[in-house]
Amino acid sequence: MMTMIDGHCDTITTAYDKGVSMADGPLQVNFEKLQAAGPMAQCFAIWLAEPYRRQALLEWEKRYDFFLKELEGHPEKIRQVFCASDIENNTKNGLCSAILTMEGADALEGKPERLTYFHQKGVRILSFCWNEANALASGADVKQGGLTEAGKAMLQEMERLGILMDVSHLNDDSFWDVARLATRPFLATHSNSRKRTNVKRNLTDAQLKAIANAEGVVGLNLCPTFLSRKGTAQAEDVLDHLRHMLRVMGEDFIGLGCDFDGILATPLDLPGAEAYLTLYQKIKDAFGTRVAEKVTGENMLRLFEKVW
Repeated sequence: MMTMIDGHCDTITTAYDKGVSMADGPLQVNFEKLQAAGPMAQCFAIWLAEPYRRQALLEWEKRYDFFLKELEGHPEKIRQVFCASDIENNTKNGLCSAILTMEGADALEGKPERLTYFHQKGVRILSFCWNEANALASGADVKQGGLTEAGKAMLQEMERLGILMDVSHLNDDSFWDVARLATRPFLATHSNSRKRTNVKRNLTDAQLKAIANAEGVVGLNLCPTFLSRKGTAQAEDVLDHLRHMLRVMGEDFIGLGCDFDGILATPLDLPGAEAYLTLYQKIKDAFGTRVAEKVTGENMLRLFEKVW
């Protein structure tokens, strides 16, 4: 049985901030939708807005505790995973898989020794910053400045522990520092092609090739402004980015990173997690079954198996 995998959503933070359930709340992703699509394996990011970063560890733990309580309330639907085989076992048992990730490393306070604590909690993917600069790196809104010395040390410790480096929010200087220094595969959980839509959060062809050469994965982002300059987007725009990325990277290094509950709008015909199967079918119709299976699950799972 194939497991569909999505590399990024902001549902934990959105549900926590709105005071709604992750199980059946009015979100782009909830447990019921994930069950209907699969069962799915969903990467859930904890992200902190700027005001909360002053007490980042405390605020991170509040959202982590919320995440755990939501999972504990629905063990018949979804369970947290810590390794790739957990995902496969959950799928066999008809359960969704929850993979914990971090978007922004402020809670680490620049200290690599803290990574063990987060790894024990289940964090398996980590991005250093959002779009700004911090103690580790410079984000997409910052023109210059790569990884700091603390960032380089953090990357080394992540690789030792088996935590995947996520470059989606890094600026170009920081990206190329990661590409130069990484000894293990890394990924961009939610980014598209800058050649197709010229926004800073998308990746150049050279960056796409660098991730493929490192045997990483790029997750397709469904944010309409990353997909098109038209103001709105549809599944065809996702296929347009995928078509270009297939030419640049090949079919083994592309996945999904839809960014649900982190984007204000979705493609008109892909409203949320209920559309995962629709997206699979559209990729299958356009590029064939094997490409659809790889992009919607197999490539991410292979990466997880290799690094975790």
